[in-house]
Amino acid sequence: MKNRLPILVALVVLSLFVSACSAGAKLNGNAWELTAINGSAPISGTNVSLSFDEDGVAGSAGCNRYFGSYEVDGKKLSFGPLGSTRMACSEPEGVMEQEMRFLTLLGAAEGYKVKNGVLTITTAAGDTLTFAAEK
Repeated sequence: MKNRLPILVALVVLSLFVSACSAGAKLNGNAWELTAINGSAPISGTNVSLSFDEDGVAGSAGCNRYFGSYEVDGKKLSFGPLGSTRMACSEPEGVMEQEMRFLTLLGAAEGYKVKNGVLTITTAAGDTLTFAAEK
């Protein structure tokens, strides 16, 4: 039994490492379209997107483009400082408020899950951003 313990420990550590790496791999290289903020559909006529790659994250917040860094640690997801362009959009009505809410929640992200082509990002306060994989 003593001879098997180091092998068992090594297998557990390897399994945890592979699990953590595959979690990040589910995001890296994928593009997502926002389908809900706290269960409510985005404003019609807005395109809110999120794309991950090895260099960072980028997308459209509805009016402006944004970009920044992200980090995955197991089931935890966080975003570094996000930068964005600074255009003002008056249509559709409410787009700027939606954009501000989206970027605020993205910056507060703490967890995520990917299941059946749906990405759900959560904050510590229980807010959610739901995305569908872009085709």
